[in-house]
Amino acid sequence: MGIIVPEETVLFEWARENGLELCIVKLCLNSQVKKLILEDMEQQAKAGDLKGFEKVNKYFIVCKLFLFFALIFFRTNERGFNNQKPN
Repeated sequence: MGIIVPEETVLFEWARENGLELCIVKLCLNSQVKKLILEDMEQQAKAGDLKGFEKVNKYFIVCKLFLFFALIFFRTNERGFNNQKPN
C-alpha cells in the first residue's frame, strides 16, 4: 500500500496544460490524475528494475501531507498508545 502526496506545483502545471480546475482536492480525485500517477509509478518501477513484490499495487492519494500525519496521530491517540507508561 502506498500513500502518495502529489507535488502541488507539478500537478497545477499539468492541470493548466490540460484545462482542469486548480483545486488540489478535486485534482487528487480526478481519474486522469490517478492514471497519470499510476503511469509515472510504472515508469519509475521499470527504470529501477523493480521486481513484482517491490512495486506498489494499491495506493491512496492524499492532497496534503498534513492530513496524512493527522490521520495517523488521531488514530494512534484513539488506541491509547500515547497514555502508556514507560517500563
